[in-house]
Amino acid sequence: MKDSNEIERLRQLYTEQYPTSGIDTSYSWHPRNPISMYYRHAQERALVSMLNELDLEIREINILDVGSGSGSLLRFLTSLGSNPYSLHGVDLIPERVSVAHKNSPKPINYSVCNAQHLPYPNGSFDLICLFTVFSSIWDDGLKSSVAQEITRVLKDNGYLIWYDMCYSKSSNTKSIGFSEIKSLFPNLEAVYRKKLHSSLTSKFAKHSFLICDILDRLPFIRKTHNLCLLKKIAG
Repeated sequence: MKDSNEIERLRQLYTEQYPTSGIDTSYSWHPRNPISMYYRHAQERALVSMLNELDLEIREINILDVGSGSGSLLRFLTSLGSNPYSLHGVDLIPERVSVAHKNSPKPINYSVCNAQHLPYPNGSFDLICLFTVFSSIWDDGLKSSVAQEITRVLKDNGYLIWYDMCYSKSSNTKSIGFSEIKSLFPNLEAVYRKKLHSSLTSKFAKHSFLICDILDRLPFIRKTHNLCLLKKIAG
């Protein structure tokens, strides 16, 4: 019952706080809002930099995006060469999945799904993406069961890309430190880790992307997100 209550809270949170209508461009996470644009571009640059640094090939591997939302990440991966027939996305909110279907190449498979019960056999995916998912989950039991299910469908020696908040002042999210990531995924080892985004980004993004970029590069400025790559230990 506790997990059911948490799932319903998440459905309500994302439906009410993260609208998909696209009408209000002043909404912080609207794709035309400067705040959203800066975070998205910085995230994409960091992701490409990580893939290039580690020489990871993504063209013909099976990829799952958990919490795929409107499908922006998977569409970005297709622009990097991923085969849309090998891409899958799952999300709790039917409206978000509908938007993803509408805006994405048809071969990408999206489905409405509770990540506690992923509809895939063991070891189905070479790469799983988790972008701002766990920071929205408050219940430790639900976090653990989702992490176990993600580990189940990830192949041995497969990779998990984690991008989430390590510092948050929002009442809707909770910070996830690197020690908690390791405890959630004990069978995965970190092979890459980088902190992203100055805590001042939302203040300056409307005025200057250059200022935001400079602040992001200053080591003494608090950063808000972790970008990590974890590899599943065989066996």
